[in-house]
Amino acid sequence: MRRSLIASLLLSFAWSVAGHAQTPAPQAVPSAPPTQTDPNAPKTTKRQVFHSWLLVCATPPGSTDETCEADATLQPDGGLPPAAKVAFVRNPKDQTVRLVAIVQGNVTIEPGVEVAADPDKNGVILGFRSCLNSACLADVVLSAEDLQHFRGLTHEGRLSIKNAAGEKLSLTIPALGLDEALNALLVAQGQ
Repeated sequence: MRRSLIASLLLSFAWSVAGHAQTPAPQAVPSAPPTQTDPNAPKTTKRQVFHSWLLVCATPPGSTDETCEADATLQPDGGLPPAAKVAFVRNPKDQTVRLVAIVQGNVTIEPGVEVAADPDKNGVILGFRSCLNSACLADVVLSAEDLQHFRGLTHEGRLSIKNAAGEKLSLTIPALGLDEALNALLVAQGQ
C-alpha cells in the first residue's frame, strides 16, 4: 500500500511537470466508452486540507490496513511549475513515519535530498530510491526527535537538492498547516 500511494504521487507529479513543460495543440477527441475503475487502485477513505498540506488516507483492495500521508507540493518563486512534493507517510504496521520527497529529474544522486525544519540548520538527508521519467523519489524513516522538529513549526522549512551540474537548489516547505496535518496523520492511525 505504501508503494501505491507513493507511486501515485510520483506519477501525478511527473505528469504535472510534463503538463507544464508542453502544451499540446487542441485536437478533436473521439467519443470513448466509459472508463472502468482499476480494481487494484487504493480506495481513498479520507482527504483533508490543512492550508498548504493535504492529508490522504487510503486502503488497498483486500486489506484492512489504512495508510495515511500528509503532503505538500513545493513550487519555486516566480510562478514556475511545481518542482517537488514532500510527504510524511505513516506505516500502519510498525507506526514509523517516513519523510518522502519527489523531485524533478536532473539531480545529483549524492548526498540526496536535504529537508530541514529550520532553514538555517542542517536537516535530515533522504536517500534516492528510484527515478521514473522526469521525477525521482527519496525517503528516510524519521526518528521521534526528527519528527518533533517538524511539529509546531512556526517558520518555513527548506528542501535542498543539487542539480546535475552540482548547483544547490532550495525550495521552501510551508509551515502553515503542517502541525495540524501531522496531528491528523498521527490521530488517523491511532497514535
